[in-house]
Amino acid sequence: MSIPAGKAPPSLQLWMPSLTDTSQELLLLIHYPPGSAALRHTWLPGQGFRPDPEPAPPAIGDGSLHGAYYWDPMAAVLYVKLRGGAPNDDLPGVTVEIRTEPTAMVSGCRRLPCLAPGTTSFAPCP
Repeated sequence: MSIPAGKAPPSLQLWMPSLTDTSQELLLLIHYPPGSAALRHTWLPGQGFRPDPEPAPPAIGDGSLHGAYYWDPMAAVLYVKLRGGAPNDDLPGVTVEIRTEPTAMVSGCRRLPCLAPGTTSFAPCP
């Protein structure tokens, strides 16, 4: 797959084999260009699922699992937690894949009739 210059790849794989102890943790903050409408999330290909996003950014020592993530769309920052040893407490050496999901901003407007003052009939709103 060829990625045009200036474009982010649709996925990025992270693996930290040097983290061998489950107490070892690494927190990555990945900054994306501001105003990006795409969603970011993690995928654990070895386990075949997408973890649910954390309600707040994960932190070192907070007990969150390998692959835990938080996407802050306002700051365009993705927080990703990597743990050593046995990620998610069962499979050692699981790769964390960061994926980009294209999205589009959609807004809508609907014009509703208004009740004209002093009458019982509807008329278009100004």
